[in-house]
Amino acid sequence: MLYIAIKRNKDGSFLFYKLYVVPRDGHSKSPIKIKLKSVIVGGDNGEPVITIMLPNED
Repeated sequence: MLYIAIKRNKDGSFLFYKLYVVPRDGHSKSPIKIKLKSVIVGGDNGEPVITIMLPNED
């Protein structure tokens, strides 16, 4: 899902996107929508580093 979000939004170093997850509890059928934030920055040697977190985390 992050790959698709990056392809759709090529501007900026962070983006918000949704991930749909089906619980593995044996009886749930509907997916749960989880909102995530991704930040892309340069690492210690200039390499791209992607961090995935919850929207309220920094």
